[in-house]
Amino acid sequence: MYKKKGVRIKFTKVRYNGKVYYLKKGHNMKFDVIIVGAGPAGLQLAKELITSSLKVLIIDKNETVGPKVCAGGLTNKDINFMDIPSHIIEHSYNSMNLHISNKKYAIKRDATFIYTVNRETFGQWQLTELNSPNITLWKNCKVCKINDHENSIETSTGKKVYYSYLVGADGSASIVRNHLGLKNSRSIVAFQYLVKTDEHYELEFYLDSKKFGPTYVWIFPHKGFISVGTGCFPKYYSHKKLQQNFEEWFQTQPFSSCEKKFEVFPINCDFQGYQFGNIFLVGDAAGLASDISGEGIYQALVSGSEVAKLILNPNYVPTELNYLIKRKKLYRLLLKLPIILGPFRTTLFKLTAKKLQKGRLIR
Repeated sequence: MYKKKGVRIKFTKVRYNGKVYYLKKGHNMKFDVIIVGAGPAGLQLAKELITSSLKVLIIDKNETVGPKVCAGGLTNKDINFMDIPSHIIEHSYNSMNLHISNKKYAIKRDATFIYTVNRETFGQWQLTELNSPNITLWKNCKVCKINDHENSIETSTGKKVYYSYLVGADGSASIVRNHLGLKNSRSIVAFQYLVKTDEHYELEFYLDSKKFGPTYVWIFPHKGFISVGTGCFPKYYSHKKLQQNFEEWFQTQPFSSCEKKFEVFPINCDFQGYQFGNIFLVGDAAGLASDISGEGIYQALVSGSEVAKLILNPNYVPTELNYLIKRKKLYRLLLKLPIILGPFRTTLFKLTAKKLQKGRLIR
């Protein structure tokens, strides 16, 4: 409270970019673009807008940008799209092992095709590229309400902020998506153990129709730990049964007695569009993750980049995003194969492994 010439003036304390600002109560801010979520999609979108004249606000509910429950795998598509520096990469692989009904299929390439990263390190690196006066970041802040009639949002810090464009980049449980009334009827329920170990592990995938149905178990090595997990669409396979079988399998592994942390997370694959007037959805909020692998970082980067270009030029044709959506529809059809085949899916797994050994299917 500040008093001047007998008049009391109320101020609201607002903190962002590490600074504290005092604004007159009732004084609301306006940004050209508000991005809800500081994940790969939101940060990539903001990066594309750095050289523009637009004022951009990124709002993230977390205190630290980057951490996310995720296996942390990248492919060549991600590396080439962003030109990710080598110090961000934890491990890189030109080989992997597929275990199908107790038989191991070794897949090897001349060039690297799988990488692992720490999501916090990855997010912090993206953040370093946003050092621009037109980009503002509010951390530890949630969007509580979206007002369509006046193009504004209300935050957990008590602020009302106006926008010209609103982007939902806030993951599978997106408040922006929920506001649009879009349901998530195709979400993968994924779970993993983060196992603390300094032992060397290779990139491994286990496919066992009897234990894991149409899905698989992964082992992704990181620095100081490995991610061991699986996931499924509850619509097609019981996630409770999968978790039970996964636990039984896990206890037979040499790392089962190591210190570990269990995590459960949803992956939204229910794509229903990315533009709704002046509101956009990108990444997991749009449901762009792969129905087959659950991969979502590349989709997040592409959609964030393409939507930024659409904001800058409404006549822009998002060719890369349209291609990604087309492939997603194809993968959704391919996913039905192992589900329909039932007990005969092992044959499909083995045929796929042999094609991979011959240098096919990996892009």
